[in-house]
Amino acid sequence: MKKLRKEKGITQQRLADMLNTSRSCVSNYETDTRQPDWETMKHIAECLEVSVDYLLGISNVKTPIRDISELNELRNLASSIGGIMYLDMEKTSAFVRCRIAEFYSYLLQKDTE
Repeated sequence: MKKLRKEKGITQQRLADMLNTSRSCVSNYETDTRQPDWETMKHIAECLEVSVDYLLGISNVKTPIRDISELNELRNLASSIGGIMYLDMEKTSAFVRCRIAEFYSYLLQKDTE
């Protein structure tokens, strides 16, 4: 959490203000002295612009798929590229690369179910 906060250029006090809590509370979250409740965890993820799964270390995909339409767009993309094994990722935006990574993670998860 501390690393993400610093990447965003947010101070502990600023994050505390965003969460409507104290700076010492944020410090305790960062040092695992205290654990946030579920609602606070969701709010922290929103403030740091990452998924809760990423924040908890469950996923390596930072940005969540926000709604079913995004997932459907990714499915359509996968269908349209069909048998193409190589994607020129340097020509895509960070947003597209992130969506592709999310979709790939989703497919890997489904493949193991």
